Amino acid sequence: MLLLLFYHFRQLLSRLKDVQLIPFYITTALFFVVCKPHLDYPPETFLTAALKILPIISLAGYLIFNFNDATKSQGIYTNMITCGLLVSVLGDICIVWREVLFLPGVYFFGVAHMFYSLGLLTTYGKSVNKALFAYLAIASFLCIAGGIDSWFKIGILFIYNCLVTNVGFLGVARYEQEQSLSAKLAAYGGVLFMISDFVIAVDRWKFGILGSEFVVMVTYYGAQACLALSTLNEH
Repeated sequence: MLLLLFYHFRQLLSRLKDVQLIPFYITTALFFVVCKPHLDYPPETFLTAALKILPIISLAGYLIFNFNDATKSQGIYTNMITCGLLVSVLGDICIVWREVLFLPGVYFFGVAHMFYSLGLLTTYGKSVNKALFAYLAIASFLCIAGGIDSWFKIGILFIYNCLVTNVGFLGVARYEQEQSLSAKLAAYGGVLFMISDFVIAVDRWKFGILGSEFVVMVTYYGAQACLALSTLNEH
């Protein structure tokens, strides 16, 4: 087991050292330096929106540049993750204006999670974690629903919560089947998305969380990067 973990760690470092990821690192650092999410919510400006989406666009460009259709399923998976990243850009723009465009942002991210799920379904097999993720979906929904005063929003939240939890479940299910670095990254990506969105929901509808925006953006960029890197073949 230790040898397997060390092998995966070395593989992960080799992927993270890819010079083609430098635009992602630079644009991510730029967002945190300029927008300062560790201090407060970034200002609702076009500059914030532009800086926020640049890391996601760089990841999409990375996938397009490294597209590998060696197998049909791998090509479909890469295409679905790329589509999810591009739709996420629209969601990111909306969420910047969190008071007036929050729901449209949720819609876009819901579509993005549909793309991620479709991609992960190409690698799906049997899983022993169905019940666990079903409980997580129910528990997280019940935790948040009481703070929302609109049945319409509760319905939207329920659907979205199912979608993001499904991405986490399918990512973990892929790792159960493959035990590869790519599968592990898919699992990390799905779970990080669940954490990011849960923090957003608690901070918005239950109680304020100190440094919530920083936690959200770290886990969000981490989730998108893990899903993007999970498309690459093992070397």
